[in-house]
Amino acid sequence: MKRFHISSVLSTNLKPMKRITLLFLLLPLMGWSIAPEKILPKTLELKPLEWYSQQAKAWSEEVRRDPHNKESWITYYAASYFSQSSKASLQQIIKSMEEAIPLLNYLRL
Repeated sequence: MKRFHISSVLSTNLKPMKRITLLFLLLPLMGWSIAPEKILPKTLELKPLEWYSQQAKAWSEEVRRDPHNKESWITYYAASYFSQSSKASLQQIIKSMEEAIPLLNYLRL
């Protein structure tokens, strides 16, 4: 899938007013990605299952950007766990976490 770039809109053969209008229409769409939030224990805050699934995806991206951030890994695991991911998926997260942060061996299933 090809990524969208603002520069492609600016370099088109559109008239300047159409370019500006197109940019104003497209810019809000770029900010609609889900921001990762801290996952609190379910005893403190209960969210819908879909929210945890969205957070797991958001934290997955965060972990991909900075694989050495242990807080991101723990929150990614928590979001995946609360979204009812499969045990195999959770074990894969732990395995990847241990490879990225070797001293983080305390999260075992």
